[in-house]
Amino acid sequence: FPNSGTTQSNFIMCGIIAYIGPRDVRPVLLDGLSRLEYRGYDSAGLATLDGDRSSLSIVKKAGRIAELARVVHESTLPSAHQGISHTRWATHGEPTDVNAHPHADSSGDLVIVHNGVIENFQTLKKQLEAEGHVFASATDTEVLSHLIGRAYRDSTETGSQRLSGAVKQALRGIKGTYGIAVMHRDHHGLIVGARRGSPLVLGIGEGEMFLSSDAAALLPYTNKVVYLKDFDLVELRAGQFDIQSLTSGRSAFEIEELDFAPDAAERGGFPHYMLKEIHEQPQTIENAIRGRLNAEESSALLGGLNLSPAALRDVERVVVLGCGTALHAGMIGAHMLEDMAFVAAESECAGEFRFKNRPLPRNTLFFVVSQSGETADTLGALREARRRGHIGLGI
Repeated sequence: FPNSGTTQSNFIMCGIIAYIGPRDVRPVLLDGLSRLEYRGYDSAGLATLDGDRSSLSIVKKAGRIAELARVVHESTLPSAHQGISHTRWATHGEPTDVNAHPHADSSGDLVIVHNGVIENFQTLKKQLEAEGHVFASATDTEVLSHLIGRAYRDSTETGSQRLSGAVKQALRGIKGTYGIAVMHRDHHGLIVGARRGSPLVLGIGEGEMFLSSDAAALLPYTNKVVYLKDFDLVELRAGQFDIQSLTSGRSAFEIEELDFAPDAAERGGFPHYMLKEIHEQPQTIENAIRGRLNAEESSALLGGLNLSPAALRDVERVVVLGCGTALHAGMIGAHMLEDMAFVAAESECAGEFRFKNRPLPRNTLFFVVSQSGETADTLGALREARRRGHIGLGI
């Protein structure tokens, strides 16, 4: 397994929910995704597998989870009792329906959701394209789905080992981080998960199993969990699971019982949120830039920015707007922009900006920061900046 440099376990940019059991899977997945909204996302999707008809269905949508839920409710998806789902924050490829997860392999029989960054996906993609693979999206995740699909096609193993073996084989060529959940049309009753540097939590219910990137999303259903370790692979079936090591045989694990208060799980063992967030700062910064910086070419990948290089070059001044702790983050951001990008930058309270009539250069870029994405003063400031003819980007 190639070394990506670090394998921090706090990659929180996206969210995964998977379920297998007796319940109708759709409301379970949508409820789980809604509990992961606080992480931030720009698109969401799910895939379900109906064993009676071997029907593998995928629904994905850019925008809010509410929009995905509307499409799911209006669709004719067959009833199903297993599925995987995902909220995405764009790193490779724009936030569009096509780039949203889940992604299928070339056969359309295998689907995957993925947290993390595949650092060598461009090299792998070129190799696959040379073999005749055609890609629908610009994501690193679709490359991983094709790698697993190819390994599955070439495998001589039978039963569940064919799917889990294909996952193991594909991951050997991966450089980067991943937390994944995989399903295959020919393996009804089975979901395979694996992790390296991106958290996955196994939830144990009565005759049902869950897999999530965050234990808080599981608490409405079970308080019995197993925190998977780096290089763990898990096979999930209704009411049972098997944890293996991607590198050597079986993997030891411990079943934990969580406090049923969701905030206790979200605090991650810390006595309060402030201490948790202080300790998470190095990992959070690393996660934000992971996969975006190319040291060899001295370049950066800015997927999701939605601003052309020409427009960025024309910026004369940057104003960072926010309220509360978002404003504090903006103060640091403005300081770093001046220091590192050598562009004039300042921060200001979003609630005050709307009521001022300050002269600013026409080519002023506004970074508008909100933890929830719904802060009224901050959204009002963004609208006002755009009304005045400035470029406004929301974070």
